[in-house]
Formats: sequence, structure tokens, C-alpha cells
Amino acid sequence: AGAPVLDDYYYQSDAFGRQAQLAVVASLGERDPARAVAHLRAAHKTLLRDTTRGAEARAAEQQIRLVQAQQQLGAGYIGCTLSETVAKCLADGNYSRAGKLRGEFGVPERRFAWLRLRALVGRRDWAELARMAAARKSPIGFRPFVDECIAALQYQEAAKYIARCDPRDHAPLFLRIGFYREAADAAAKAKDLDTLRQVHSAARDLSLQHHVAQLIEQLVRT
Repeated sequence: AGAPVLDDYYYQSDAFGRQAQLAVVASLGERDPARAVAHLRAAHKTLLRDTTRGAEARAAEQQIRLVQAQQQLGAGYIGCTLSETVAKCLADGNYSRAGKLRGEFGVPERRFAWLRLRALVGRRDWAELARMAAARKSPIGFRPFVDECIAALQYQEAAKYIARCDPRDHAPLFLRIGFYREAADAAAKAKDLDTLRQVHSAARDLSLQHHVAQLIEQLVRT
């Protein structure tokens, strides 16, 4: 009974922000999208009466559109944040819908890239990940591609993106995934004696150990 009494009080005192806040809070507790939208519409209408609350009014309008989009996507999306909704679309393989949500709601490029990367690695969709990497300059760089693949224990996939990282990271990253010959070659090119010694210690192949020993000797002499 408390909320309606407060609502009446805020209405009579022209406290539009508080009145709208009550409506928004009510919407958050709703599992029925239609009722949630009704609460949000009430909040939006209230906020429009206060010329200083244009940003909040736009946010309420955006939330209405998000709930309506979630209703179309299915029950599993109801109650999710915008980022969670986009991430779930990507995780479900609904890439085109995720892209539309990104454009419609102005999801920042970097955030969308992170959501997409994690979803694609989670789905083991390596072809789509390669398309993402090839599309244009990555807004998050390529180190995250390597790190996410390593976290998923997908070392062959991680190796594909190391060459596109900062050259100073090539040797340590190849070493991290057990690609010792590539690590040795990258370390020699970067004159990274410490990593070469780590490769020599970690490698079990005798011919590779010999090769790395020669590289170390050449670097020490120079």
C-alpha cells in the first residue's frame, strides 16, 4: 500500500523524478513484459513533464524498446540488461539480430567487439571469429583474441592471431601456448635473450634445443 501513497504524494508535489523512479522500480519487478512496458510508459510520461529530465526520459523510452525487443526474442531474454541481451543473441548464434540491437541502441563499438569475441569463442565458431578479425581494424586490438582462445584452451586458434599483436608480445605468447619453435624465432628476431632461455628450458625436442642454443650463442656474442 506504501507505493500508491508515495505516488500520490509525489504527484501532488510535482516531484516528477521520484514519481518516475517508483514506476521504473515497479517495472523491474515485472516478469510480464506488457505490465513492465506499462510502468515504463508511465515513467516516461511523467519525466516528459519536467524539462530538466530529458536524459531520463530518453532512457525510459529506450528501456521500453528494449523490453519490447526482448519480448520478441523470447522469455529467456526478459529482465536482461542491454549488454546481456546482445550477448545472449550472440551466444545463441543470432548474429544478425545482435547487430540490429547494436545499431538500434547505439552499443559502443568496443563493448560490442568484446561481447562478440567472447560469444564466438564460447560457441567455438572459428570461421565467424576469423571473419570478425578480417573485417577491419579491431577496436580492441588482437591481444584479446589470443587471450580468449588461450583461456578456452584453443591454442591452434590463438596462434592465428599472435602475428597481429604487438611484435614485442610474439615470443612470450608463442611460449605461453607451447609453440616453442615459433617462440624461439620471434625471440631471436626481437633479441629477447630471456625468452630464448625459457624456450631452451621448456623444449623437449633435442634438435629444437640445439637450434635455440645456437640462437642464444649468437645473441650473446653480439
